Amino acid sequence: MLGYVLPLLPIALLQIIFCLCTAVFLGLSLNISVLLMVGVLIVISLLYIGIGFGTIFTDKQVGGIFAIFVNISTFFSGTWFKPDMIGGTFQSITQFLPFVHAVNAARAVLSGDYSDVFMPLTIVLCYSVFVFILATLLFKQKMRGQ
Repeated sequence: MLGYVLPLLPIALLQIIFCLCTAVFLGLSLNISVLLMVGVLIVISLLYIGIGFGTIFTDKQVGGIFAIFVNISTFFSGTWFKPDMIGGTFQSITQFLPFVHAVNAARAVLSGDYSDVFMPLTIVLCYSVFVFILATLLFKQKMRGQ
């Protein structure tokens, strides 16, 4: 797993820096919150890295599955609209999944509401640990089958 995770962390960091530089170009002001958000986004990226598509699926399956996953995770993250606008079952699903908590942690740190970062980030960390354990078990099972 480390051989899978370690090369992806610098890529995630570069992607975060590129996106933040673009945001600065579009009007985001640089301050301590932006620097702290880099740390929060690295933690969030561990969740996505831990999902470990490359360790579970073949390289031909990864592209399509990844595209579907990104669309689903973005839909359930509250990035485009707040889940309470729809409410009901949809809101319950979003609260169960880690994606809305990841967005809430990033929004809280960026706005300087540091006390609101802890709980959503803890949820994301717990999901990340669970995903890493599951990915490790699936990887071991895949290696025994080959």
